[in-house]
Amino acid sequence: MKKSSSHSELNKRIASLERENEQLKLIQQQLQNTYSDRPGHSVAKPRQETPQMQNYYEIFNSTSELIFICNIDTGKIIDLNHAVIETLGYQYEELIHLALGDLVQPDASFPERNIQSLIKKITNDETQIFEWCLKKKDGSVLLMEISVKKTKIAGNSRILVIARNIEESRRSEETLQQTVDIFNNIQTGIHIYELEDLNDDRTLRMVAANPATEKLTGVPVGEIIGKTLDENFPGLRSKGIPQKYAEVVRTKNTYEVEDIHYSD
Repeated sequence: MKKSSSHSELNKRIASLERENEQLKLIQQQLQNTYSDRPGHSVAKPRQETPQMQNYYEIFNSTSELIFICNIDTGKIIDLNHAVIETLGYQYEELIHLALGDLVQPDASFPERNIQSLIKKITNDETQIFEWCLKKKDGSVLLMEISVKKTKIAGNSRILVIARNIEESRRSEETLQQTVDIFNNIQTGIHIYELEDLNDDRTLRMVAANPATEKLTGVPVGEIIGKTLDENFPGLRSKGIPQKYAEVVRTKNTYEVEDIHYSD
């Protein structure tokens, strides 16, 4: 019984070593061809990991940016990182071997959803950057900044695609632009000051003023921005205005200034 058991264990070990050896050969030949689905994981990984590959996967899956590795001839997705799964809501198996263009929402800037026409324009040292809307599994879309570059992975030419979600930054830009438009078009004069030294009200320096102030003061905006309040309107110190402005900055309390008749 012992010999039979030992012989059986030896055969299992030999079979295991043969499988491991075969996997190592495949890894050396082509990194991407060693991927296999692992139950419970969104992203496939090699059955046998070397320290270099482990380091690769740690970097690959730790970033919040979406990373796709695509076949250079077909544009089909060969691999992707966890951020793709988390952001777009698909499972790994749903995306692998799709063309990247299948995830792009057609619009005027990318009507044909054919990434191959873009790949042909990319040289080995060039990165192309686009703004595309990628489709999520729930049908909604996300505005993404996409960088596309040819690269070498395990000696094979691939297309590396990195996508960054710019929905929030774009909304912030739009909100900021709306604020700027209001600032520039409102018919109430607005001065913005920075108190450079919290303990010195003489360091109140004008950092912005809207066009309406020119009508109210008769002084071009370009001549007063960058100067201190005392330099622009020295007579206001005797009325306690710089002191009050500095106190507003320190306490963050509002202060309502009564009508001031001013002339230098």
